[in-house]
Amino acid sequence: MLTPKDVFTPGRPPLARAEVYAHRGQPERDFALAIERGLVPIVHGEFGVGKTSLARHALLSAERAGRLVNVESASGKSFVDVIKTILEHLGYEVTRSRTAHTVETSTTTAGGEAGLALVPLLSAKLTSQRARASSKGETLVRELAVGAPTDSKVLELCERARLVLIVDELHAASPELLADLTAFVKAASNKPCKHFRVVLLGTARDATRLVKHDPGVDRIIVEIALTTLSEAESRSLVEEGMRALAVEVPPAVLDRAARVTAGSPALVQWVALEMAELAVKRTPRRVEEDDLQRAVANYVRTKAKRLERAYTAAAESTGARRYRKQILLAMAQLDDELVTMEALVAQVSKQLGEQVTSTSLSAPLRALKSEEHGEIVRDVEGDARGRFTFRDPSMRPFLRMREAGEREGLFSEA
Repeated sequence: MLTPKDVFTPGRPPLARAEVYAHRGQPERDFALAIERGLVPIVHGEFGVGKTSLARHALLSAERAGRLVNVESASGKSFVDVIKTILEHLGYEVTRSRTAHTVETSTTTAGGEAGLALVPLLSAKLTSQRARASSKGETLVRELAVGAPTDSKVLELCERARLVLIVDELHAASPELLADLTAFVKAASNKPCKHFRVVLLGTARDATRLVKHDPGVDRIIVEIALTTLSEAESRSLVEEGMRALAVEVPPAVLDRAARVTAGSPALVQWVALEMAELAVKRTPRRVEEDDLQRAVANYVRTKAKRLERAYTAAAESTGARRYRKQILLAMAQLDDELVTMEALVAQVSKQLGEQVTSTSLSAPLRALKSEEHGEIVRDVEGDARGRFTFRDPSMRPFLRMREAGEREGLFSEA
């Protein structure tokens, strides 16, 4: 007999057969087509929209066959770290590595390069356990030294093993890692690799950052934008999971749950899990009207207390227009998580039903960037357009949920 936690999986990708997954329509089809064609999909979207879940779910067959190499975050990683992860997955023991390198090349003859670092990026040898487990007919590279991001020896190993490499949180990658990854994916395409695939997960800016390093990669990358779940998709996920648990859910509760979770896959999974755990204790198994309110309250108490505290400290509790609150809600509702003043003025004007000016928003916006109000908003570093964003990206889906919850009577107004 399935339990609620066998079906609903907040906080991790739903990969087991019993775990419910919200199929993502066109983005999922575009992803599959890019993989089939040997291109490099860059799945981008805001925090919590399900980029990792889409990629991992689409690549389940590779994962179950032991062909998936997942770098969970590019943050703090070097290219050496990525290659070490690949080699260790293939059964190699890295015996020497360097965390930093500089490679300067100059063509001396056709196809030749000079000036490569004398010390390799890393050296590795095949472990005895991996060697013993190999079939007699398999040709093994027992030792190798990797000298550059474009080193053909690594690409040959990846190709032979039909690996799929996922690099997640690409927006957190250092410029050095981004440059090396750009060279790596271009080398894989030029080789060409027929079976090795690379998948990148991040933000809309990452494709531009890759192309800046080498315009030639533009021909091999495919941008796939992933947005929040529609209410229909959210409703379907809850309905499917409850059906698997033989739990009855009143249509009105399904509709309210879809609205209050505001398109966040993780929130949908969390709220559904909370309601299901209450329902399975009853006979017959049925979700009651107040279960949704209890689920949302538990989420805020156990998972989002930090966000709730930051929001209530930053937003005004009095005043006719309460501009700080309006700015925060506007930033949560806008499609782009990197916000311009022009977009902010338009959204706040829409929310208030009257025209506001940038002058009237400048002071409250500065206040939201100040220590006094928790520095809840920050400027985008090095951005020529003067854009700003939430310091904590999880604030966006939380505020959308909170605003929807206020409309549903599940939250008191801050």
